[in-house]
Amino acid sequence: MDNSSVFSPSVSHFLSECGLSNFEVSLLNKGGNNKAYKVVSSEGTYVLKAYFTSEQDQRSRLRNEYTFSQFCWENQICSVPQPFFADYDKHLGLYEYIHGEKLKTDEIKESHIQECINFTKAINHHKTSNQGSSLPVGSEASFCLKEHLETVEKRIKRLESIDENLSIDKEAKKFVVKSLFPTWQEIKQNFTRNCQKLNFDLDVPISQNDRILSPSDFGFHNALGVTIDSSLARTSSKIKFIDFEYAGWDDPAKLVCDFFNQVAIPVPNEFYTYFNQEIADLTDNPAYHQKRTDLLMSIYSIKWISIILNDFLPQNRFRLDFLEHNDINDHKTKQLHKAERGLQKLILELSPTT
Repeated sequence: MDNSSVFSPSVSHFLSECGLSNFEVSLLNKGGNNKAYKVVSSEGTYVLKAYFTSEQDQRSRLRNEYTFSQFCWENQICSVPQPFFADYDKHLGLYEYIHGEKLKTDEIKESHIQECINFTKAINHHKTSNQGSSLPVGSEASFCLKEHLETVEKRIKRLESIDENLSIDKEAKKFVVKSLFPTWQEIKQNFTRNCQKLNFDLDVPISQNDRILSPSDFGFHNALGVTIDSSLARTSSKIKFIDFEYAGWDDPAKLVCDFFNQVAIPVPNEFYTYFNQEIADLTDNPAYHQKRTDLLMSIYSIKWISIILNDFLPQNRFRLDFLEHNDINDHKTKQLHKAERGLQKLILELSPTT
């Protein structure tokens, strides 16, 4: 049985309330904001998720994920783990256990991209239903171009608060000030200039019809390849999507930009145009939304570089304690190197070719 601090009498009581008996619990993984446990019981195998919360960040990740998962299952969209029980006071949720493996970037095929598109279209087929309409606005949802800019600007500004307690913190602060900030200023100026050329008003929000239900934080880092036919004659795979802590109503451009800026399992750019077109087709003006997404891609590249650096922020110490990182210095070093590589890649992509 897992000896982590999350396995407490209250957790044992929760599992018993769920109707489970003779259970054994083992750690599956630590996500960015939760810990997932495999629960083997007399009644079956499940996933127990413990969600991080604090005074500084009171977003109900459990409520978002659980209600979104319920919405999917109520509409026969079964490519997500079935939700079974939730305790909002204890920040615990119990879900179906999925037998699957995460894909690697070089394993991603057009068929996998199509499954992501089909999943997005399926949930939006029901977006005007009572269940869909009652889902919350997604985390950091933005509906006009100015809001997108402001959201990323806020993340950039937060990085000014990095404490220089350790040598790695000093390195991170230097990277932010000397490299990230100047690149951000240049990208903002280019973005504003391009919007003016296209007569895109930064203050005008997209219409209600063009807003979509988004899984948020959507990508193959939050997906499992599941074998559905293991006969000797034929083996095929299907994607199961997981982790909907930030799901809700959002701008289709944000979904696409996040999808192609994921760091853990990057999606090959060769699929960008097709994916962008298919998501834009959920709106009343696909050509306009495709162009909006093109304009916002570099903005979101900076956003995800900033997210990588979250662990350097003073307010995230409690989250790191919750996730029980054994070597904070090593963890921060890896995050800084990821951010540096990400910025180098972005600068090369933005450089004019000769």
